[in-house]
Amino acid sequence: MNRERNVDVKDSRMEEAGSPRALNLTPRQGRLATGNQHSEFLSMMDKSSALEYINQMFPTEASLSGVEPLMQKIHGEIRRVDAGILSAVRQQSDSRTKAKEDLAAATGAVEELMYKIREIKTKAEQSETMVQEICRDIKKLDFAKKHITTTITALHRLTMLG
Repeated sequence: MNRERNVDVKDSRMEEAGSPRALNLTPRQGRLATGNQHSEFLSMMDKSSALEYINQMFPTEASLSGVEPLMQKIHGEIRRVDAGILSAVRQQSDSRTKAKEDLAAATGAVEELMYKIREIKTKAEQSETMVQEICRDIKKLDFAKKHITTTITALHRLTMLG
């Protein structure tokens, strides 16, 4: 069979979501595939060799005239995918750097909090010691007051007797 086939090269533009559409070649249709044709293309590629695929895409010498536009579109898509990958890698790197900075800040905040907790604990222990000393002193003063009161009462009684 020596029939010619037109190679229909569709322009693959950026979709609304910002990601490039997949650039796939389908041997049966000889054009770029989108969407559901992708899985059909992959299953076809699983079943045939690259040489068979090329022979199906370009069965005649005349059909090879469509190779250049197709190659230009493929190279353009490769550049777009490479740019997307580079952008994703840069974004991931920036995210990693930001995550490291956030982790360092959080670690610093936790260390500062632990320092403040230790400081509060130390002050609480000092306060507890002071309260115990004050209570001891109050008990001594209370005991002394009782003795003074008893002594005053005894002296008062002595003065009344005498």
